[in-house]
Amino acid sequence: MCVNNSTQCEGGFHRGSTTVFVAVVLSGILALSAFVIDAAGAYATSARLQNFVDAGVDAGAARLSDRMVELAMVREPNPPDGADPRDYLTEADRQTILADPSIAETVRDYVERNRSPYGITLDAVEVQYPVNQIICTDVAPQNAEVRATVRKNQTFILGTLLNGNEATGLNASSIRAVRLCPNA
Repeated sequence: MCVNNSTQCEGGFHRGSTTVFVAVVLSGILALSAFVIDAAGAYATSARLQNFVDAGVDAGAARLSDRMVELAMVREPNPPDGADPRDYLTEADRQTILADPSIAETVRDYVERNRSPYGITLDAVEVQYPVNQIICTDVAPQNAEVRATVRKNQTFILGTLLNGNEATGLNASSIRAVRLCPNA
């Protein structure tokens, strides 16, 4: 209650200061809400991106293993039960597997196929295969690696409010290794 029509009221507040206080509090609540919505969206999108890339490299590693078995079956059409296909591969077979473009294509295909139901567009899908040359004469067995990274630029509510149209890049990567060398 104000006394004698002064602008000074009980409790030290001035007339109209409640409106300013409510406006400041509501602005803070809106900013916090935008942050929570953005964080939840980023978390969900990051999890989906990781699923896409994991499925892709798993498919690429499976294709690599299939090629290994296919070439081993050419060398030994009737292997004994439990035989390791790597025992029948020659160095030329290993290099053929490393040069096979279908492995990288399989990774890209699975990433695209898994993202489609969610309607998520990806800004980049990078597949790295082969990562290194495999030579089985070394003491330590080497692995053929299938690597993939996906990127998506996502615009956030808070970034739009503060910076205009600021997008943040979300990334996910995965690696699978398949041993091409026979057991030592």
